[in-house]
Amino acid sequence: MTHLATDAVHEPAGPRTSTSAVALEDVRADLGATHASLVAFQSNGQAFRLVASAGLPVFAPGVVLPATASKIAAAAEGRDAGGNGGAALTEGLRPVERVFEQLGLQSGVAIPLWAGGVCVGALGLAWTVAAPPLDHAREVAAERESELVTAVLARSRRRQSVLVAHERRLVGEGTARVIERQVGADVDVASGPDEARQLLTARRFGAVVCSDTFVGELSPSSDHRVDIPVVVLARSDSRRSLALAVGGGASGFVALDLVEDRLGAAVAAVLDGGTAFPSAPPQADGPSLTPREQEVLDGFDLGLSDKEIALKLGVSVSTVKTHARSVYAKLDVDSRTRALHKARVLDLI
Repeated sequence: MTHLATDAVHEPAGPRTSTSAVALEDVRADLGATHASLVAFQSNGQAFRLVASAGLPVFAPGVVLPATASKIAAAAEGRDAGGNGGAALTEGLRPVERVFEQLGLQSGVAIPLWAGGVCVGALGLAWTVAAPPLDHAREVAAERESELVTAVLARSRRRQSVLVAHERRLVGEGTARVIERQVGADVDVASGPDEARQLLTARRFGAVVCSDTFVGELSPSSDHRVDIPVVVLARSDSRRSLALAVGGGASGFVALDLVEDRLGAAVAAVLDGGTAFPSAPPQADGPSLTPREQEVLDGFDLGLSDKEIALKLGVSVSTVKTHARSVYAKLDVDSRTRALHKARVLDLI
């Protein structure tokens, strides 16, 4: 289950039109609801953004949460989240509903909002009573649907383009398909930083999703500055990988094995001007390597030979071998393979 405390994606609050707030407050007051919210679905219903809220404050407008965090996911599928008999918040609790319960709310419903045959958002309502006026709520939502949909779509982003840069072409192509399916963006794929920079020069992109091996080449803090948000696609979710991404100026971070679960929401967030980072991974105890030893270890991780590492670092092959022996000693191993295995366990790579 996704936890609100760690995986919520925050967007800039930005200006909110008074029209949506006034309309929502009118609906809330008419129905005697304690809380009302207006949400927009993103990433093909896999995430939702709070557009406006009225009554009891719960979450700030602009916050983006995964659909799995709330029963509101049912509304993204085009059906009421609540059912005909009223939505008891104590049944099948998810993180958002747990918060509602702690605030004394007993029942609620999320009513789908449609535009052009597509469910674009939902009207969420919650009460402190166990038997809310659901039928009347649906009638009011139907009467004011046009006004509510206009508010939901007011900040919807136009279709944008995303560049995926990964040294393994098949990984890049697979990542592109995920983004196309979950975000609805146009995606180009590059197999290296040079190709990526050529595409960035030729086309306008809303975001770059790049391998963690390209952070030094394509991140906003690199010498070849990229002035668009970058989401780092990391080989692992180790604290070192996350620190490198943050230090490189990235706007988002997703581990490669979590692409299906998190990449769509992360890309959607950065396209809208936000950020998408997980909570810091657990600390791991390990030996302290010198900067040069770490560079040699990174070279091992990239599959480079001693000669290739030497050329990359501008040192002799014998110097690389010396640093390698030091790495082996600190890790208490006797080969590259064992060094790489232990380094991954210790979050050194």
